[in-house]
Formats: sequence, C-alpha cells, structure tokens
Amino acid sequence: MKSGSASHKIEWLLSLGTSFQASQVLFESVRLGLFDLLAGAALTPEAIAARLKLAPAALERLLRVLLEMGIVVKRGARYGNTALSKKYLYAASPFYIGDFFMHRESLQQPWSELKASLKTNFMVRPNRNRLADYPRQLNKFTGAMDALGRLKSQHIMACLNLH
Repeated sequence: MKSGSASHKIEWLLSLGTSFQASQVLFESVRLGLFDLLAGAALTPEAIAARLKLAPAALERLLRVLLEMGIVVKRGARYGNTALSKKYLYAASPFYIGDFFMHRESLQQPWSELKASLKTNFMVRPNRNRLADYPRQLNKFTGAMDALGRLKSQHIMACLNLH
C-alpha cells in the first residue's frame, strides 16, 4: 500500500484490525453448508435457521453481514447466493474453494500464539485435539491445494498462447 490518500490509508489500516471478524463469518458460513443450502432457492432466515438448527436472530445477523460483504443477496425477505458464492462456495461447483477456507481456519490457533513464538523462536505446540484431527485437516489441506491449483491453472493457461 504505497499510494493513496491519508484517509484511504487509515481505512485500510482499520480494516486490517477487523479482518478476523470477516474471515470468521466466512469460515462458519462454509462450515455450516449455508451456500449449499442457498443453492437450491432463496430462503427466509427462519427457514435457514430451522434447517441448520440455529437461533433465528443470530442467523439473521450473520446473513446481514454476508449481505454487506456481497456474498449473499436479499430479495424481499429471502436470502440467496450471489454468482460469486454459487461459483466458489457451493460444494457441488467445480470451482469450489471452501476447503481453502477451512484449511485457513485451522491455522488460526498457531497464529494466535505469535507472541510466544517470537519470544522463544519456536512454534507453540498444537493442542491435542488438533493433532487428533490430523486426517481431516490433511483432507482439507489437499482440498485447498487442489482448489488453488485449479484456479491458478486457468490463469496460467490463459497466459500461454498455445493456439
């Protein structure tokens, strides 16, 4: 971030301090299967909450945040996927990158221990639950790498003039 007005720079800096909240909203929405649920048809918050067994008021707050982020749309009282969420966050899409976000979420705990790592020059040991969950985490990691590879390969192929 080299150029821009002072107000733009402060907005960017402030957004860094709250970006963990946005990522947590995205992580939880993917984990819940929200975008899969919305792939069929737009639904009311009450219908979504009932299917996902969530508190309706809390789910509606989550949906409003996703709406503000541009990840869902609202038509009347119903929420649905945007073209972006249907393409990348719907598990049946060939462009699905949800595993990437689940892998990133698994990195939160080690990063939250950065202060200790800086003092000792060693990573803090993962908690036992995380180690016990290694096979699932490995699946998420390989899924994330596959998704990124598919996305990047499209760009690489577009750059190669093979015709």
